[in-house]
Amino acid sequence: MKKILKKCICILTAATVMLGGIQKTETVQAQGNNYQQEISPHAENEGVFVYTREEFMAALEQHQSPIIVATHITIGKDVDTDKRMLPVKIPENTLIRGTKDSSINCRSPIQLEGDGVCFQDIKMVFESSTALGSVPHREIFLAGHSLTMDNVDTYLGGTIGMGDTEDELLPTVYAGGYSNTVVGENASLTVKNSNDKTMFQEICMGNGKGSDNKVPYYGNAVLNLDAKPIVRDGVDTVLNSQAEINITAEENKVVKTTRFYGNDNTTLTLNQASMEDAVVEGVGNIVLKNKACLTSLTQQFKNVALVNGACLDLNEAGNALITGDFAGVADAAAQRGILVLNAEGSLTIEGNVTGTTQFQTGHRLFPGFLLSGKSYIFAKDDGGAEPNFLLAQKNIDNGYELRYETGEWKVYGQPVNVEEIGRIEIVSAPSKVDLRKIPSQEDGSIPDENIYYEIKWYNLAGEEFSAADVFDYYGFYEADYVIRIRTDYWESDAEDILDKTDWYQSVSLMASEEHPGRYYLQAFDGATPGDYTLLFCSESFGDLVTVGDVKALKGTVMAEKRVIFYNEDQQGPEEPDHTHIYQSTVTREPSCTEAGVKTYTCSCGDKYTEKIAALDHQPVTDPRVEPTETEEGKTEGSHCSVCGEILKEQETIPATGKPGEHHHSYESEVTKEAACTETGVRTYTCSCGDKYTEEIAALGHQPVTDPRVEPTETEEGKTEGSHCSVCGEILKEQETIPATGKPGEHHHSYESEVTKEATCTEEGIRTYRCECGETYTEQIAQLEHLYVEKYIPATVKDSGKVQKICSVCQNIQNVAVIESPEKIVCSKTDFTYDGKVKTPSVIVKDSKGKSLIKGTDYRVSYSKGRKNPGIYAVTIEFNGKYSGKLTENFTIRPKKTSLKKAAAKSKGIQVTWKKQTVQTDGYEIQYCTTGNFKGKTLKKIMVKKGVTVKKISGLKAKKKYYVRIRTYKTVKVNGKNRNLYSNWSGKKTVRTKR
Repeated sequence: MKKILKKCICILTAATVMLGGIQKTETVQAQGNNYQQEISPHAENEGVFVYTREEFMAALEQHQSPIIVATHITIGKDVDTDKRMLPVKIPENTLIRGTKDSSINCRSPIQLEGDGVCFQDIKMVFESSTALGSVPHREIFLAGHSLTMDNVDTYLGGTIGMGDTEDELLPTVYAGGYSNTVVGENASLTVKNSNDKTMFQEICMGNGKGSDNKVPYYGNAVLNLDAKPIVRDGVDTVLNSQAEINITAEENKVVKTTRFYGNDNTTLTLNQASMEDAVVEGVGNIVLKNKACLTSLTQQFKNVALVNGACLDLNEAGNALITGDFAGVADAAAQRGILVLNAEGSLTIEGNVTGTTQFQTGHRLFPGFLLSGKSYIFAKDDGGAEPNFLLAQKNIDNGYELRYETGEWKVYGQPVNVEEIGRIEIVSAPSKVDLRKIPSQEDGSIPDENIYYEIKWYNLAGEEFSAADVFDYYGFYEADYVIRIRTDYWESDAEDILDKTDWYQSVSLMASEEHPGRYYLQAFDGATPGDYTLLFCSESFGDLVTVGDVKALKGTVMAEKRVIFYNEDQQGPEEPDHTHIYQSTVTREPSCTEAGVKTYTCSCGDKYTEKIAALDHQPVTDPRVEPTETEEGKTEGSHCSVCGEILKEQETIPATGKPGEHHHSYESEVTKEAACTETGVRTYTCSCGDKYTEEIAALGHQPVTDPRVEPTETEEGKTEGSHCSVCGEILKEQETIPATGKPGEHHHSYESEVTKEATCTEEGIRTYRCECGETYTEQIAQLEHLYVEKYIPATVKDSGKVQKICSVCQNIQNVAVIESPEKIVCSKTDFTYDGKVKTPSVIVKDSKGKSLIKGTDYRVSYSKGRKNPGIYAVTIEFNGKYSGKLTENFTIRPKKTSLKKAAAKSKGIQVTWKKQTVQTDGYEIQYCTTGNFKGKTLKKIMVKKGVTVKKISGLKAKKKYYVRIRTYKTVKVNGKNRNLYSNWSGKKTVRTKR
């Protein structure tokens, strides 16, 4: 059923905030009162106005604040030695404000020099582009400091020209810094009071050096967002030692940033707001609170907590996994969180479950149907007084029960599809309507409260839908449940009207929360006088073009009402009073999957219908077929013994392989322990004897100080030294200090000087000299290498390396080989259209068959849409130890149809099939004299979508033919049209006549 999103128009009124400050005398005189009108008198002595780049840069150098940008200023002109633009640096505690229509155009990066920087009420764009082959510089470097962006417009359309290839120019935020600059230790970004043009390309709260040698940042990070910011490529905290992402907005406000990548030490907190179609990968902790709702496409999470009515909606995620803990509400009096799953999905929780959470399917506001006997949640109960999971009250009222059975939460009850319409009752309706009284209103108000339909909607169980369900969720009154067609076309059986397109009346129904059950008429431009019939359908439908499209939906029409529309030039006819007396007949028998129809008809021609519930499939198991060395096997499946429809498709099991073939499975063992100065070895061994090794980095010495011993008159002393507490190796040898001598003797007084600097490979020398000429030396310990780990990433073509590079002497150690990433394994690559988004899970393996780690080694992105028939891409973008991309495609095919009848004709066949109304452009019919549909007699015919009967002529007389049919949908693939076909229907046999 269709969900309705109610649109609210909020009118916000606010006074213009005027800003002012200290100005240069000549500036005040030159500008007069032009800017004074824009600046509040309360802003006096609060800042300095700038009108040029030079004034702006001077204000930064003098650490002035606030800096008030009074016009359009372009900054950034200094170039680095490698021809990159040097960043404009913003001192700590600097507030930069805008005035009306002012802006800062950045031709270079921006970098913070301290905490407390704020941009407020200003347009701030980065115009560096790819024009003329340039490398764009659109970075905001936090440099480990804190930045606030308060009502800042950062959007710039890609209109530079001269070879510019970008649609839009947006800044990327990096927590680190520009090359060879100093960074702080607590990066923070706050984006508040955002507008519709607050946009970023990416926010990286942790970053490596990258190809442009940025200063890395791996420390703590905090990101605060409200609802409106758009971050095209998402928020990345994969490299941070600890990160907090806080998103707060008004209740039910939809957050526009939906992609987050993190690690075990990342916490994402969503407060009040809603986030739809989110991708949250690798994030260690997800906290949803105060009625926040996260609707996720991600299937795997770590730790999740629901606080005060918050909701985790996994309806689109299929079978989901939480590898850590799941926390519900511990206090029975508090508002429970809600867990939403797909009716056919499940959730596995590997960690601890605490508190109590409400479980349902479908939607957080309207619990959907449940499958009796299905285990939905796999988790251990914590044994508390309250169960960890409870059903929604609506499901309980419908007779369902959730039971805990040894690690599984299973639903029991008699399933009733309460969302499907079983009957529509028109309580009252106008027979004549003056179009002049019902024109649509610009403010959305009801044109005439006296002209309405009163309607009741019932489910298959005969229960009436509540007004709230109809208005807020199911949306039965909307355009795709009610058809307005000319009465003469609707009642005619003539074939020549099927292609007509002038059947539509531009009148619609509008619901009213104040008057539940009433649907008021409103007319739009194009509404014309005439005799029309309103058809109330049990199912929603797509675009209707011809009369034939409407008549194809006849089986879904459950009630119809005729109405005469007129204006001052045409009055409707008078109608005598009449009491309806209806007779019922079964006009369509129910089948396994389709409801039947019972039609009630009055002698006056008025009629309505109600559904007869479908019979349900009678499942039969298709047994598992074990694979052999050369033949593929099949998993267990099932089909219906009545109609033959496949209920559980048998998946292919690969052949085991020829004798002698072998798939490596490695176990690791440390075969040489790493020491202080020597690397260790980890050996990976397969049962077949194959093996490979990885190097374990040397541990490095653990130095302990050997204290200095002062000399006495008769005893020598010792200089300070050091040794390793692990292996005992002397790191800095203690030198002898001569005895001071007896009283009256000369007492040496030494001054020290470093006469040879220590390096990473050689010891240094410190020389002590007395004024008498006596000298002695002591060694300065060789410096420890200060190694920084660096990756030469593996690509899809070449292996990579893990290296350690000393930042002092640039010594390089090759630590390990990184195997090349080789292939993507999708959980499924072939789907059938069912109106739901498809997001197959993936496993990425390297050249040795080892699985890579999602979120750490790679990110997954999917083509947009993934609901309608088409070919869609799963793209793996590698990072960290890997670089490059891999792509795998999957296909969504249209729904198949079924043959109703294959009738024999003279030297021909007449084929009749069930019309497929959704996501279908037509049909392909195949007929052949052999049952395997091979050979020279195989023929095919393409038929357009509005047809359900086809006569095939020119065949041999009295000859047996086999017939089957499938649907197709034409889609664009690489800019070219391509037909995607459904699975074949069952085949029918027929023998032609003479």
